[in-house]
Amino acid sequence: MSRKRERMKRAFVTIVTANREEMGVFSQEVLPIEPQVSRGTSVEFPLKACTLALWRESECVAFGDLSMRSTANHSVLLKCAVEDIEGKYARLKGRPLEWVPKLTTLPWGHCAFYGRGPDGNVLNSSMVVKRRIPERVGEAH
Repeated sequence: MSRKRERMKRAFVTIVTANREEMGVFSQEVLPIEPQVSRGTSVEFPLKACTLALWRESECVAFGDLSMRSTANHSVLLKCAVEDIEGKYARLKGRPLEWVPKLTTLPWGHCAFYGRGPDGNVLNSSMVVKRRIPERVGEAH
């Protein structure tokens, strides 16, 4: 008997942070989406693929989850597909972000920029480019 595998659907990506207000302002500037407060414990940004939630570390501990610590993981990359990468970059480049790197065309056909948020997580904004792309990573636009 063949069973069909149920495909899971992303519902939430939650970032536990000691800086919820600062992360909320940062996320609202980058996304830009008006956040919703859920149950008074998290700030949520509804996206197409899932909801990005910001949860205070102190509230996480209060609910008994001692495994989650803010700024403890610098291997998270949040990737967002955008339609106008140059416009998005122009809007954000004056913000106090650590750029890692700045706007770059990658060899596999994506134009992207990466910025590190207040908690150290990296946000990657990218779009597929149709024009001829440079051969080297980091070549200026």
